[in-house]
Amino acid sequence: VLASVGCTAVANNGAAYLFGGVLDSESDLKIRASFVCELLRFNVDARRFFPVTTKSGAYAKERMQAKELQQHVRNQREIAEANRAASQKRKAKQQRKRGGPAVGTDEAGGDAA
Repeated sequence: VLASVGCTAVANNGAAYLFGGVLDSESDLKIRASFVCELLRFNVDARRFFPVTTKSGAYAKERMQAKELQQHVRNQREIAEANRAASQKRKAKQQRKRGGPAVGTDEAGGDAA
């Protein structure tokens, strides 16, 4: 049985970063290939492989927090608009009770454009 291994590697500051790879095992009439899709860091001093995690997890968390913040701001704006509309209705009702023109309406009682 003959085996060969291949992967993409880059050296940086006393470490080698390896991505993916393939292990080919050859027998009499068969070739078996195993593919790997991992990112590993080989530390030369420790002579060990370590898995590398990308920042996409942290980035996804930050994006989720940003979306939640945007939704919170939208909700607060909707609440403020609803409160403003309710306040204007109360003022208009009070004006009508006093006999004056309602706030936000013209003299004839129609809505102001």
